[in-house]
Amino acid sequence: MADGFVAAVRTVAGFRFRKGQPAPDTSGITWGHAIIGIGIALAIQLGLLAYPLVQVPAALPVVIELGIIAVAALAVPFVVIGATAGLTRRAEKLPATFLYLAFCLVLMELALFALSFVFDSGRSSAGLGVLAVFCYFAARHVLGVSSGVSVLAALLVVVGTLGVGFLLLALPTGQAMLAAR
Repeated sequence: MADGFVAAVRTVAGFRFRKGQPAPDTSGITWGHAIIGIGIALAIQLGLLAYPLVQVPAALPVVIELGIIAVAALAVPFVVIGATAGLTRRAEKLPATFLYLAFCLVLMELALFALSFVFDSGRSSAGLGVLAVFCYFAARHVLGVSSGVSVLAALLVVVGTLGVGFLLLALPTGQAMLAAR
């Protein structure tokens, strides 16, 4: 199983985004590979979120609320790209597309985490731009939809992710942040 997963990740990591280059064969990528990739992305995102906060025991409610927001924000690209695949009747390419998205999200989260130490700041909204680019590539090159549909999907991911961020304001932690301003 581990060899199959590594081979699936190599396949999605091998996508070339230049014109004229054929896409790799993704027929061997299953839903099992996609779910493992999403699970790894979720674990890394929650681990990176909890890392700075677990050293303060009183921060446990904050970690739980931010974890809820992080899981919801992680789900947005998968929901939008899944809906795109359903509407364009390309569901057979969905496991490879989800594995590609999970792979890109892991790389993005780790890079933003490393850059937060270099620039001594938190992860910024620049990650939304990178997320939009990854979602565009996933829809355009892995899923195989048109450029217009890919741009629309990427924009919906950004708007959805921002919307999930605003959900924080409805939680007690967000209310406390607003009251402190």
